[in-house]
Amino acid sequence: MNKKALFLIAVVIIAILGYLLLRPAAPTIVIDHVYDVTEVGQTVNVTIRAIGLPSCSAWVFNLVWDPYILQITTGDNQSGLRRGGIYYNIYEGPYLESIRPTIFLANNIDNGAGKIDHLVSGYQTTDGSASGDGALVTINFTVVHVGTTTIEITGTSPGFPGKGLIQSSNPLEEVPHDEIYGLVTENAPPPIWSGLEFQIETVVIEVAILAVVSYVVIRMRRPKPPLKTEEITETSVPEE
Repeated sequence: MNKKALFLIAVVIIAILGYLLLRPAAPTIVIDHVYDVTEVGQTVNVTIRAIGLPSCSAWVFNLVWDPYILQITTGDNQSGLRRGGIYYNIYEGPYLESIRPTIFLANNIDNGAGKIDHLVSGYQTTDGSASGDGALVTINFTVVHVGTTTIEITGTSPGFPGKGLIQSSNPLEEVPHDEIYGLVTENAPPPIWSGLEFQIETVVIEVAILAVVSYVVIRMRRPKPPLKTEEITETSVPEE
């Protein structure tokens, strides 16, 4: 392969690598996975996080889990979320609150049924919004039986049924997003790549494939050398 071909492949690889590393993540709401929860009475913090939101001035979630496994811890009358005379150990994250004051509340919290209806945080005005990544809310659970349960968002969005509501400001509209449910389990974490490792491995594989494809294309486009032909010599005929 000549120097020109190598240079071309290098330029293409650098361009693709830059795109893969700098491209924005799809807007996603992620609930923590917690592993190795093996003792009754153990407490675990589960945080719901925003990743790559373009704009957010309010969020609203319904949450469900298995109440046989988990109960929301209660008793923090200093910072807990009060509902029906009970202080639940539910804490707003800094995602919205760090920018300006919010309204943070829940319409209903039912430990017996394992659900929260309309857990809400939002600004009172539409003067601006948060964006990017950050923690929305953290819930402290107590383990009542060892086992496994998911923690799922079950709705509130009128535009995207089954998903939570993420609302932007200016314009005031819903933000489409993906959701990754939470998990609390007695099992050890599976032997899978972390998010960063997976991203790096994906980039390396894609770059390697690109390099091979580029090499093949260049080889196909390279003009073929003319076929060698044997020189034909005439047999000299002696003059009479």
